[in-house]
Amino acid sequence: MLAEVLVDAVRNGEDPGALAVLERYATWRRHDHRNVTVFTDGLARLFSLSLPALGMVRGAGLLAFDLLPPAKRLLTRMTMGRATRLPRLARGLPL
Repeated sequence: MLAEVLVDAVRNGEDPGALAVLERYATWRRHDHRNVTVFTDGLARLFSLSLPALGMVRGAGLLAFDLLPPAKRLLTRMTMGRATRLPRLARGLPL
């Protein structure tokens, strides 16, 4: 992602260290970063609660992810930051 933003900036005659260029990269990553942060914080909070009935709900949720490969793939893509537009290099395209 960063490489793509920097190459595009150089091709457009921009200074790759310019604030506007770096803000484009930050904007691109912001959505994925927020999603992962909210998800992992929620998970930590969920697993730190000591309510007896919640243990069964957590177990059922983990079992559901184990039995539903599409849900597991989506979760994996989200936590890897691959749920939004992928950079050209990650899609096998040249910069």
